[in-house]
Amino acid sequence: MDEEIALFYAGRGEYEKGNFQKAMQYLEQSSQMDEHYKTYEILYLCWKNLGEPEKAFNCLEHSFALNPHCDKVAVKFAQELALRGETAKAREILNDTIRRNKTYLPAVRLLEKIS
Repeated sequence: MDEEIALFYAGRGEYEKGNFQKAMQYLEQSSQMDEHYKTYEILYLCWKNLGEPEKAFNCLEHSFALNPHCDKVAVKFAQELALRGETAKAREILNDTIRRNKTYLPAVRLLEKIS
């Protein structure tokens, strides 16, 4: 368990430095040992920064599947769905998020924007 955590933090550190390829190497190794939504959230950001929207979306979708109750990931996923024209699914996710956390403004604002 300790090794995948160390790999995750190494990957997050490389992401924060802007070393997206190196970050992905660490994060992918970590996820092979133990899948975690946060790992896939950072992989999403890496792919997005590298101009790979499909790979980014797949990582975000997996992150959401692993933890649909993380408000931050739920809103990012809903935003990506809305950009793809999947507004009904995006609204459903946002409504679920707001039911859990009525004061989460990013969800409220995005729902207003896409409704």
